[in-house]
Amino acid sequence: MNNKGFTLIELLAIVLLLAIVSTIGTYAVSSYIESSRKASDKILWENIKTASKQYIDECTSGVSTLSCSITLEANTATINTTIQTIANNGFLNSVTDDSGNIVVLDSNKNNIGTCKITIVRTTDANYNVSYSVTTENNDRCKNIKNKNESF
Repeated sequence: MNNKGFTLIELLAIVLLLAIVSTIGTYAVSSYIESSRKASDKILWENIKTASKQYIDECTSGVSTLSCSITLEANTATINTTIQTIANNGFLNSVTDDSGNIVVLDSNKNNIGTCKITIVRTTDANYNVSYSVTTENNDRCKNIKNKNESF
């Protein structure tokens, strides 16, 4: 008797093996994508901090052409603004959508330009300057929400 081909058990074993390999591969790729998104959002947050520092320095320089709404108290300057305002004034890298509007995107391609931030610049008695940036806590800013960092 000459059997040409595979038995049903052999075919099932091959299908099971392929399913296991594809599951492991899918998990590895999805983990890599998620870690890349987290790294991208971390870089975005660092860029927002740097842009915020430049923005408040420009607004408090005394020669700025920007329209800034600043609250001054003793040695502290505070600005409540949006990420979009910082991007519109050229302090933060952004992209232009199909309608020609400037947008700031997070790692999930969500526009976070409407996220409100508070920038505080403090000068101590020795003229050391420190900054603090805080974002609002809502779903619009979920990848960078509830951040409060001094630098």
